[in-house]
Amino acid sequence: MFDYDGYGASIAVLEGNKGQSGWLNCALLTVRSVAEEQFILLAGRSDAGASLDGDWCRRLLRLSGIDAGEAGTQQVLEDEIQREVRLNLDGVEVRNGRYFDAEVCKLDRWSDDLKLGLERELKDLDLAIKDGRRQSAVAVSLADKLAAQREIKNLEQKRNRKRRDLYEEQDRIDVQRADLIAGIEKQLATTFEVQRLFQIRWTLR
Repeated sequence: MFDYDGYGASIAVLEGNKGQSGWLNCALLTVRSVAEEQFILLAGRSDAGASLDGDWCRRLLRLSGIDAGEAGTQQVLEDEIQREVRLNLDGVEVRNGRYFDAEVCKLDRWSDDLKLGLERELKDLDLAIKDGRRQSAVAVSLADKLAAQREIKNLEQKRNRKRRDLYEEQDRIDVQRADLIAGIEKQLATTFEVQRLFQIRWTLR
Protein backbone atom coordinates (compact mmCIF):
# COMPACT_ATOMS: atom_id res chain seq x y z
CA MET A 1 0.00 0.00 0.00
CA PHE A 2 1.72 3.19 -1.23
CA ASP A 3 1.25 6.57 0.45
CA TYR A 4 0.91 9.24 -2.24
CA ASP A 5 0.05 12.07 0.18
CA GLY A 6 3.09 11.29 2.33
CA TYR A 7 5.47 11.89 -0.60
CA GLY A 8 5.19 15.64 -0.14
CA ALA A 9 5.21 16.54 -3.83
CA SER A 10 2.96 16.17 -6.85
CA ILE A 11 3.65 13.29 -9.26
CA ALA A 12 1.41 13.97 -12.24
CA VAL A 13 1.50 10.48 -13.75
CA LEU A 14 0.41 8.90 -10.46
CA GLU A 15 -2.17 11.43 -9.40
CA GLY A 16 -4.86 10.09 -11.72
CA ASN A 17 -4.55 6.61 -10.17
CA LYS A 18 -4.96 7.73 -6.58
CA GLY A 19 -7.44 5.47 -4.79
CA GLN A 20 -6.93 2.65 -7.30
CA SER A 21 -5.35 -0.79 -6.98
CA GLY A 22 -3.67 -3.18 -9.38
CA TRP A 23 -0.66 -5.37 -10.05
CA LEU A 24 3.01 -4.63 -10.72
CA ASN A 25 5.52 -7.05 -12.19
CA CYS A 26 9.31 -6.85 -12.08
CA ALA A 27 11.54 -8.87 -14.41
CA LEU A 28 15.20 -8.98 -15.44
CA LEU A 29 15.99 -8.77 -19.16
CA THR A 30 19.43 -10.09 -20.18
CA VAL A 31 20.50 -9.19 -23.73
CA ARG A 32 23.58 -10.74 -25.35
CA SER A 33 24.86 -8.97 -28.43
CA VAL A 34 28.01 -6.86 -28.85
CA ALA A 35 28.14 -6.99 -25.07
CA GLU A 36 25.93 -8.48 -22.38
CA GLU A 37 23.48 -5.97 -20.94
CA GLN A 38 20.84 -6.30 -18.25
CA PHE A 39 17.70 -4.25 -17.76
CA ILE A 40 15.20 -4.15 -14.91
CA LEU A 41 11.70 -4.26 -16.40
CA LEU A 42 8.70 -2.89 -14.55
CA ALA A 43 5.15 -3.15 -15.84
CA GLY A 44 1.78 -2.72 -14.21
CA ARG A 45 -1.96 -2.85 -14.68
CA SER A 46 -4.75 -1.25 -12.72
CA ASP A 47 -7.88 -3.11 -11.73
CA ALA A 48 -9.68 -0.78 -14.14
CA GLY A 49 -7.70 -2.46 -16.94
CA ALA A 50 -5.23 0.34 -17.72
CA SER A 51 -1.72 -0.78 -18.70
CA LEU A 52 0.98 1.09 -16.76
CA ASP A 53 4.45 1.46 -18.25
CA GLY A 54 7.87 1.22 -16.63
CA ASP A 55 8.09 4.94 -15.92
CA TRP A 56 4.77 4.88 -14.03
CA CYS A 57 5.91 1.85 -12.00
CA ARG A 58 9.27 3.44 -11.10
CA ARG A 59 7.50 6.53 -9.82
CA LEU A 60 5.13 4.40 -7.77
CA LEU A 61 8.07 2.60 -6.15
CA ARG A 62 9.54 5.92 -5.04
CA LEU A 63 6.70 6.29 -2.56
CA SER A 64 6.85 4.90 0.94
CA GLY A 65 4.60 1.93 1.49
CA ILE A 66 3.54 -0.75 3.92
CA ASP A 67 2.95 -4.46 3.52
CA ALA A 68 -0.81 -4.90 3.60
CA GLY A 69 -0.70 -8.70 3.70
CA GLU A 70 -1.25 -11.47 1.15
CA ALA A 71 -2.21 -10.30 -2.31
CA GLY A 72 -4.34 -13.27 -3.28
CA THR A 73 -4.38 -14.74 -6.77
CA GLN A 74 -1.66 -13.23 -8.93
CA GLN A 75 -2.17 -11.90 -12.42
CA VAL A 76 0.12 -12.52 -15.39
CA LEU A 77 0.98 -9.22 -17.05
CA GLU A 78 2.45 -10.82 -20.16
CA ASP A 79 1.47 -8.07 -22.61
CA GLU A 80 2.88 -5.34 -20.38
CA ILE A 81 6.18 -7.16 -19.79
CA GLN A 82 6.57 -7.93 -23.50
CA ARG A 83 6.02 -4.26 -24.28
CA GLU A 84 8.89 -3.34 -21.93
CA VAL A 85 11.06 -6.09 -23.46
CA ARG A 86 10.42 -4.70 -26.94
CA LEU A 87 11.24 -1.15 -25.90
CA ASN A 88 14.61 -2.21 -24.47
CA LEU A 89 15.44 -4.46 -27.43
CA ASP A 90 14.65 -1.59 -29.79
CA GLY A 91 17.16 0.54 -27.86
CA VAL A 92 19.81 -2.19 -28.16
CA GLU A 93 19.07 -2.45 -31.89
CA VAL A 94 19.61 1.28 -32.36
CA ARG A 95 22.96 1.14 -30.53
CA ASN A 96 24.01 -1.92 -32.54
CA GLY A 97 23.15 -0.05 -35.73
CA ARG A 98 25.42 2.81 -34.72
CA TYR A 99 28.19 0.37 -33.83
CA PHE A 100 27.82 -1.38 -37.20
CA ASP A 101 27.95 1.94 -39.09
CA ALA A 102 31.12 2.94 -37.23
CA GLU A 103 32.83 -0.40 -37.95
CA VAL A 104 31.86 -0.33 -41.65
CA CYS A 105 33.17 3.24 -41.89
CA LYS A 106 36.53 2.07 -40.48
CA LEU A 107 36.61 -0.81 -42.97
CA ASP A 108 35.87 1.55 -45.86
CA ARG A 109 38.68 3.89 -44.83
CA TRP A 110 41.06 0.93 -44.51
CA SER A 111 40.22 -0.49 -47.97
CA ASP A 112 40.31 2.97 -49.57
CA ASP A 113 43.75 3.66 -48.09
CA LEU A 114 45.14 0.39 -49.46
CA LYS A 115 43.66 0.95 -52.92
CA LEU A 116 44.83 4.57 -53.04
CA GLY A 117 48.35 3.46 -52.12
CA LEU A 118 48.47 1.03 -55.04
CA GLU A 119 46.99 3.58 -57.44
CA ARG A 120 49.59 6.13 -56.30
CA GLU A 121 52.39 3.68 -57.15
CA LEU A 122 50.93 3.23 -60.65
CA LYS A 123 50.78 6.98 -61.17
CA ASP A 124 54.42 7.30 -60.08
CA LEU A 125 55.41 4.66 -62.62
CA ASP A 126 53.44 6.44 -65.36
CA LEU A 127 55.34 9.65 -64.57
CA ALA A 128 58.66 7.80 -64.61
CA ILE A 129 57.82 6.29 -68.05
CA LYS A 130 56.92 9.71 -69.44
CA ASP A 131 60.15 11.12 -68.06
CA GLY A 132 62.09 8.24 -69.66
CA ARG A 133 60.48 8.93 -73.03
CA ARG A 134 61.45 12.58 -72.79
CA GLN A 135 65.03 11.61 -71.96
CA SER A 136 65.11 9.21 -74.93
CA ALA A 137 63.81 11.95 -77.22
CA VAL A 138 66.46 14.48 -76.18
CA ALA A 139 69.33 11.98 -76.03
CA VAL A 140 71.97 12.64 -78.68
CA SER A 141 73.85 9.37 -78.86
CA LEU A 142 72.29 6.09 -79.92
CA ALA A 143 73.69 4.42 -76.78
CA ASP A 144 71.86 6.91 -74.56
CA LYS A 145 68.66 6.42 -76.53
CA LEU A 146 68.92 2.62 -76.20
CA ALA A 147 69.63 2.89 -72.47
CA ALA A 148 66.57 5.13 -72.04
CA GLN A 149 64.41 2.68 -74.01
CA ARG A 150 65.62 -0.26 -71.90
CA GLU A 151 64.70 1.68 -68.75
CA ILE A 152 61.29 2.52 -70.24
CA LYS A 153 60.72 -1.17 -71.00
CA ASN A 154 61.63 -2.15 -67.45
CA LEU A 155 59.30 0.50 -66.04
CA GLU A 156 56.45 -0.61 -68.33
CA GLN A 157 56.88 -4.22 -67.23
CA LYS A 158 56.90 -3.10 -63.62
CA ARG A 159 53.77 -1.00 -64.26
CA ASN A 160 52.00 -3.97 -65.87
CA ARG A 161 52.85 -6.18 -62.90
CA LYS A 162 51.72 -3.45 -60.52
CA ARG A 163 48.44 -3.08 -62.45
CA ARG A 164 47.80 -6.81 -62.12
CA ASP A 165 48.72 -6.57 -58.46
CA LEU A 166 46.23 -3.73 -58.07
CA TYR A 167 43.34 -5.79 -59.47
CA GLU A 168 44.33 -8.80 -57.35
CA GLU A 169 44.77 -6.62 -54.27
CA GLN A 170 41.38 -4.97 -54.82
CA ASP A 171 39.76 -8.40 -55.03
CA ARG A 172 41.61 -9.49 -51.86
CA ILE A 173 40.57 -6.32 -50.04
CA ASP A 174 36.95 -6.82 -51.07
CA VAL A 175 37.01 -10.41 -49.81
CA GLN A 176 38.57 -9.32 -46.50
CA ARG A 177 36.01 -6.54 -46.17
CA ALA A 178 33.15 -8.98 -46.78
CA ASP A 179 34.62 -11.41 -44.21
CA LEU A 180 35.01 -8.62 -41.64
CA ILE A 181 31.44 -7.44 -42.18
CA ALA A 182 30.19 -11.02 -41.81
CA GLY A 183 32.13 -11.19 -38.53
CA ILE A 184 30.49 -7.98 -37.30
CA GLU A 185 27.05 -9.29 -38.29
CA LYS A 186 27.70 -12.48 -36.32
CA GLN A 187 28.86 -10.40 -33.35
CA LEU A 188 25.67 -8.34 -33.54
CA ALA A 189 23.37 -11.38 -33.41
CA THR A 190 21.09 -10.70 -30.44
CA THR A 191 19.73 -13.24 -27.99
CA PHE A 192 17.83 -12.46 -24.82
CA GLU A 193 16.08 -14.02 -21.86
CA VAL A 194 13.55 -12.73 -19.37
CA GLN A 195 13.64 -13.78 -15.71
CA ARG A 196 10.62 -12.97 -13.55
CA LEU A 197 11.73 -11.48 -10.22
CA PHE A 198 8.61 -10.57 -8.29
CA GLN A 199 5.02 -9.38 -8.47
CA ILE A 200 3.17 -7.17 -6.03
CA ARG A 201 -0.41 -6.13 -5.50
CA TRP A 202 -0.50 -2.36 -5.09
CA THR A 203 -2.93 0.20 -3.76
CA LEU A 204 -2.26 3.93 -4.12
CA ARG A 205 -3.87 5.91 -1.34
